Amino acid sequence: MRDPLRWSRHLLGVHADAGPRGTPDHGVHRAHRDQGGQPPALAPARIHTRPLQHLPGHLHQPARRPEVHLLGHSHGAFVAAHHALHRSEQLAGLVLYEGAPVTGAEAGRMAEAFATRHAGHPEPPDVLAAFGAMSSLTGDEQTEAVAKGVLPSHFADFWGSEDKYGPLRDAIRATYISGLDEDLVPDTIDDRAALEALEVPTLVIVGLHDVVCGLRWGVELAGLIPDSRLVILKDSGHLGHVEEPERFADVVRRFVLETMAPQGEAA
Repeated sequence: MRDPLRWSRHLLGVHADAGPRGTPDHGVHRAHRDQGGQPPALAPARIHTRPLQHLPGHLHQPARRPEVHLLGHSHGAFVAAHHALHRSEQLAGLVLYEGAPVTGAEAGRMAEAFATRHAGHPEPPDVLAAFGAMSSLTGDEQTEAVAKGVLPSHFADFWGSEDKYGPLRDAIRATYISGLDEDLVPDTIDDRAALEALEVPTLVIVGLHDVVCGLRWGVELAGLIPDSRLVILKDSGHLGHVEEPERFADVVRRFVLETMAPQGEAA
């Protein structure tokens, strides 16, 4: 290929990692309490996606075939899917990475399975305790402690490579935001019916050992979206781009190259 980086110019990533309370996604925007002491509502997917609609000249290409591929990870996958469902004409392709078609409480069950799988290690009870503490988060300090506590569950084998992944846990900084929507009720998403009409070519990537958005959700996403393909990272959990970076980059690169418009092609 004359330009080996050509594909990367067409890829836009979204990791709006501000998941609903009860999931291990951690806020990246500071939450300011109102005068009554209530935390602000968590901006749902339709709010997170607004900046994507105004990227100057990049997503708005009415006279040309779209060149942009949108990648969303975890909660960012909900954001990316929402954008694709409402602005499909702007996208050449969609990558849903460790996503799901619906929010729910499965992470708790998956965390228990994770603890059972690593029963010989002393730390799984601490991981489960961190998951349990999510429902009572009220500030940055607690959020950071929980983020560090659940991190081992994000990897297929954190303790087998703790010398490699341990510094990532030490470096975590997290900011608390509410898991409530604008009406102060838990923000939930269910895109299952809508995704059946999605027209954007889609790559679904899931780690075989993902606790947050497990394999069943990746399979369901791929089954719902008509023009989709599923890639399972067999040695990864929730962070395949860290655990299997070459494999991850290769499948994304191939997808972008296969679905982007040839140079000079008009709509």
